[in-house]
Amino acid sequence: MCVVDGRGGYQKSDNYCPKLDVPDSKVECVKGSDRFDCLRKLRKNMADFSVFTPEDLIAAVNTENDVLITNELRISLSDPYEEQIVAVVSKSSGITNTHDLKEKILCHPGYESNGFISEVLTNFLESTVVRPQKCDISRTVPENRILSSSAFFKSACKPGPWMNDPDTDRELKQKYENLCRACNTPQVCSKDDKYYGSSGSLLCLKDGTGDISWTTYKQVRLQFDLDNKNNSDEWTDYNFLCRDNTMRPLNSTNPCPWVAQPWSVVAANRKYAVEIQKIVSNATHTPGSWQAALLDLLEIIGYHVDVYTLDGTQAVDSYLSLIPGYLNANSFTGCPQPRTVRVCTTSIPSQYKCGWMREAAAVHGLEPDIDCLKADNATHCMEAIQRNVADVVIVHPDYINIAKREYNLKTLFYEAVNDDGKYLTVPVINRISKIETFADLKGKRACFPMYDGVAWNTVIHELSERKLISTCPYEEAVANFFGDSCVPDIPQNYSKLRKLCPPNVVRDDVGALDCVKNGVADVAFVSENSLRSYILDKSNSKFDFRVLCEHEPCYQSWSPPAQAMVSHNTTSWRDKDVLDVFFEIDNLFGTKFKGATRMFAMYGEFDGKHNVLFNDNTVRLQKTPRLRNYDKMPREYEELLTKIKPCIEVEYSSSTQFVPSRLALYISLLYSILRINKPNNLPTKSKESRTSSTVPNKRQVSDRSTGSRVQKVQYFPNTKQMYTNVVKAAQQSPKESKDNRERHKTRTLTQSEIRVLKSDSECSSLENFVSRPQTATIKKAPQPNPDDYEDDFDSYESDFEEYTSSPAESETISEASSTEEDIPIKANTEIDGEHKLDSGNFDLPETRYTQVLDSIGENETKPSFNEPNRSNLTSLSDEGFEDGKIDKSGQFINFLEAQRKQNQLKSLTVKRQRGEELAGMIKLDAQIFMIFEMESIPYHQYIKKFGNNNTLQTATQTGHDNISVETQTIERIYTNKWTQYPIKLQQIKKNDIDLEIYKQEALGIGTDTVMNSIYTETNKIQYNEHSLKYFVKSASDVILNLIEEKSQQKNCKDIEVNSKKIPFSDGYITFNTKLPHLENVPVICANFGNNTTKLITIHSSKRCSFLCVWKISDPNNPEYCIKIHVTVTCSVLLGLYIYSGINDGSIAVWDLQDQNMQSFENIIPPSYITNINTGHVAKIISIEVVDADENCTNDDACNCQVYSLDEDGYFIVWTVIVLQTITKKQISLQKSLQCCFKQLYPHLPNLQCTNMAVHHLDINHIFISTNYGQILHVVSTTGTKANPSKYTAGWTVQSNCITPCPFSPLYVLSAYENGKMALFSRHIETPLITLTNCDDDSNENGIEFVEWSKNKPCVLYAKDKKNCIHIWDLSQSDIFPVCTVPFKDEINFMKLSPNASKDETVKRSYMVLISNKFNVNLYILNKDHGQQNPTDYDANVKKFLNYVNRL
Repeated sequence: MCVVDGRGGYQKSDNYCPKLDVPDSKVECVKGSDRFDCLRKLRKNMADFSVFTPEDLIAAVNTENDVLITNELRISLSDPYEEQIVAVVSKSSGITNTHDLKEKILCHPGYESNGFISEVLTNFLESTVVRPQKCDISRTVPENRILSSSAFFKSACKPGPWMNDPDTDRELKQKYENLCRACNTPQVCSKDDKYYGSSGSLLCLKDGTGDISWTTYKQVRLQFDLDNKNNSDEWTDYNFLCRDNTMRPLNSTNPCPWVAQPWSVVAANRKYAVEIQKIVSNATHTPGSWQAALLDLLEIIGYHVDVYTLDGTQAVDSYLSLIPGYLNANSFTGCPQPRTVRVCTTSIPSQYKCGWMREAAAVHGLEPDIDCLKADNATHCMEAIQRNVADVVIVHPDYINIAKREYNLKTLFYEAVNDDGKYLTVPVINRISKIETFADLKGKRACFPMYDGVAWNTVIHELSERKLISTCPYEEAVANFFGDSCVPDIPQNYSKLRKLCPPNVVRDDVGALDCVKNGVADVAFVSENSLRSYILDKSNSKFDFRVLCEHEPCYQSWSPPAQAMVSHNTTSWRDKDVLDVFFEIDNLFGTKFKGATRMFAMYGEFDGKHNVLFNDNTVRLQKTPRLRNYDKMPREYEELLTKIKPCIEVEYSSSTQFVPSRLALYISLLYSILRINKPNNLPTKSKESRTSSTVPNKRQVSDRSTGSRVQKVQYFPNTKQMYTNVVKAAQQSPKESKDNRERHKTRTLTQSEIRVLKSDSECSSLENFVSRPQTATIKKAPQPNPDDYEDDFDSYESDFEEYTSSPAESETISEASSTEEDIPIKANTEIDGEHKLDSGNFDLPETRYTQVLDSIGENETKPSFNEPNRSNLTSLSDEGFEDGKIDKSGQFINFLEAQRKQNQLKSLTVKRQRGEELAGMIKLDAQIFMIFEMESIPYHQYIKKFGNNNTLQTATQTGHDNISVETQTIERIYTNKWTQYPIKLQQIKKNDIDLEIYKQEALGIGTDTVMNSIYTETNKIQYNEHSLKYFVKSASDVILNLIEEKSQQKNCKDIEVNSKKIPFSDGYITFNTKLPHLENVPVICANFGNNTTKLITIHSSKRCSFLCVWKISDPNNPEYCIKIHVTVTCSVLLGLYIYSGINDGSIAVWDLQDQNMQSFENIIPPSYITNINTGHVAKIISIEVVDADENCTNDDACNCQVYSLDEDGYFIVWTVIVLQTITKKQISLQKSLQCCFKQLYPHLPNLQCTNMAVHHLDINHIFISTNYGQILHVVSTTGTKANPSKYTAGWTVQSNCITPCPFSPLYVLSAYENGKMALFSRHIETPLITLTNCDDDSNENGIEFVEWSKNKPCVLYAKDKKNCIHIWDLSQSDIFPVCTVPFKDEINFMKLSPNASKDETVKRSYMVLISNKFNVNLYILNKDHGQQNPTDYDANVKKFLNYVNRL
């Protein structure tokens, strides 16, 4: 059997195939990459049978696979087809036949995942009835089809994407808007529409929007209740429209489907078809048997299937001809001259794969059709596209530049991959090499994969950017920069770059890497992926390499692994045709394929070969080279190509005019001057010689295109030749006499005044630009003025300039002067007895020469001026004060050196002063964090938290299961025997098996056969007790919550009517706080659980505190009541865990699953409590539980984090650790982060924190209100700085409370003692807007509590000290509240319930108010302030975001 694995739970081969390897099994597994691969294996007799879909069968017929169908795999044996597609019309529409559909309204299910199997069935109605079909050659094939439907129907609803390209899809929907006019949201027309899918199409008809619905028969039976479960007669208003122009009622036993979708089938080779049919038909689900494993492998559709045996084996075409309309739907014709996309391939495997891709696209109805053409190589494909023989070719990055420049191609789409799959160009060198920078590659040997490829152009760009080359053409520049190299296919005239190439050089990365491996070259420029594969090869295991990396990232360029290229002359509609068909193929057969298994694998291994037609690592096809448009990796190859300045190439003709560059003009001018000064007795050059020296060089450049007779020439000045001409002219000029070379107002330079003007980089650049003898250029330095040094060292800029001269440099210059040819320097012959030598240079006196050498020796032996040991300084005699150290002119030799040291001392003093000033100006931020080691948790607890639900780990990555097994060529027959002494007899029963067991036990010896049958009988029912308990408990909790929510909706007996009209509430529920132990105990606060079904209240007095957990459906008695002897200040209820902050600074946790949690009398100790000295030392004012699992059930202790804050500004983040022991769960808190705001803000000495808010949309951001009115901003991520760190509203009154925006993580609201509220953006320190409840700023109007509505984004609730609740609606006014509600009893606490609904169900929302009379009233929000339906909710959120964006 050929088995194809799918994704996730559909990867069955590893689990079930080993179960087929038993002695009595008649089946074994052969793995296939996709279902088409199984078809190929059946044709090659590598497999005998497999499971195929109907689309596979169409391809089998087209490819002439001789297979027979043996069985059908049905979900329901009573249904002959998997799906039946019908047309339902309304009787009121007047439709009686297909001709009446003209100018009617169509309800179409849309495309993509709409319940239909393929696009062929989705379009079958329109392809059948819509006439005429448009075939405009100036439009794409999909647009012609859409245009035909738009002209035929009056309007329609075709929701979902029409095209795979979003831009084209949006353009067509705007152009043919009548096909979306009938949708619920016509301006969007997406798959989120109410009328999307087969069910939505029928709903469109039932709502009276459309006249005809194209849907499935299952939806008709379901929505019209044709099984009479509810006795509905709605179906009488509609009829089936049959393809033969007849009408039938919906309750007809024959629904007349236009087309039916058959079930998946088992198909086998003709030779074994009958035997396979018997094997599959007789297979049963006997646990542990190979037949059960076989049935599990057959269930590719993901459900338990029933095997339906056909009446004999059937040929594919005969079987499909019995399916209504199926062959007709897959064979309908389009335009008379169908269009094709001609794909050019370069190898036999890619041509083979392209053919199967064509079949896959055809059976899914994709247009245009695909045609595959084969060429010998990529350049032939490019030429074929240039000549309009082919349309598209997949091009490797190395050929991109050639394709664009020589064949006029353009990129249509890219193969997008993850970062590790991109073509990254890196320089590879030997690990022991001393090369550290790109400049070090000067003169080194290099190997490239090919000429004009990615590596070649990347290196040219890198060298140009670093200004290491500047010569044109670049081939010559690279040849001058590198030593002998190997660049395959480079023109013959650059022999230096071909010198290292072997006779049969391989044009790929492997050949370049072999150069470095074998020591032929010093560096190779290759792709990182090729390098990775090269190292994995065992033959290269000893290759010790490293990547030359100067900065991150280390690669020099990156490119997608391949891209599709088309002719630059193609029309836009033709490009859209090609683009849409490939994007649709990617959508169906790429990494995001639909269905359990894949029909055709577009990416990945093909017939055992890698990177065939497409790269194996491709994620999807993109119009941009990046996987995501915001994925901005630097150094994209195509961007680098645009930065490489091309050499000027023009067609040579007699009319071509040469425009010299500025440098050429200067050199030509110098040459002319030299020739004018040339004496008459110097022999002149011939006319031809003069012409060749002044006219720019005309260099021949061979054309890369094969067979081209047109030669391109290149005009630019040959600077090397010009320089040579100038030097020759200077050498040929007669030497002037001594009388004519008198030097006036000049002097001889001292050794310390000589400077080398060219740096190393400049020298290398100069050598590449002009090849000439290397000479040390020197010039006369200006006389130093001692008075100028003070000005030089006064500014801070000069403090950081380094002195470039050193004794070592002087020695280098001296040595260079003795070995290199110097440019003549004019000197004063009257000083120091200088005289000119025959060479034209001037000699120094012997005493002067000696003094210079002595000075150099002293500089070598003297300690540095910066050394701390000052006792070894040279004496005055060493500084030149002895008689022998003074020249004839009376000048001191080392005066400048002493002056330099004095100035250097001044510079160091100024630098030190400047450093001290900067140190006082720089302030470092303090980051406080704690590192802790958490106790290891059991493995099953880790899997429970991070693993998948209802799954069991069957394998690990430890490698212990990778055991090599020796295979015997001759089968060995063996049997296991057992023996036992003394014998032990069991009680026998009345069957043959027990009798056989008794015989073996009486003998004390037996075999495994009978015992295995015993184990099979006794272990039929196997289950995991722990998983079963977990499932039952979780399910019961869910059911209880649902029942409680339903009870809250329907049970209104406890709801009391408001004594006066309250605009936000219809009534309230009063909790029974008059119980004996709760009466007269103040209620300080309350909080909702992680859903709206439970409420926790805190009752605290001087003697003790009570924590009560109430069910909202039962307000008379608390579900849990905990009595403790300390004062609780705040609490949070999460699942069955209560986290409480205590006034002494400790945090207590109670597990409600423990026993005796209902006690008013006894003190109940917490399950865990922190030590006072290890946490807070002041009263905790706020506690928040974040990062909890949304799927946390009541019995599951979810791992989460607890944020706590005390009034002294100490903030701690705790990590909740839950360990499962044998008897119970143990919970603990581990401190993971802490900070003290008094230390962070020392300028606020009396800082007191009043409230804390954690943004649950972004839990890393915490906001804290203070008594100074500043809002502190903290980021819980270690190493991340909050910006801004605080927010200021402009006044210094206390901020009482703070609440984050429930709809956006960017906004937070703070309320102040002066009666004002400030709305802050997270990125701006000042408020966006200030809201004021009254005109004056007195403390009597201070706001004590503020709540942001969880249902309406623009609504705010603020309670002030005058006991009034102000309701703000920013959508109506931000100047004053829309309503103010005064309350008689003083309100001590106010809290809104969370919006716990995750679906479209509208549930109740609440506001809890606690009065000074110890009453807890739960107000039920009315429909204007409660939960909104999704449409209104989205509209309100959009309105709010538009409002704040304008602030």
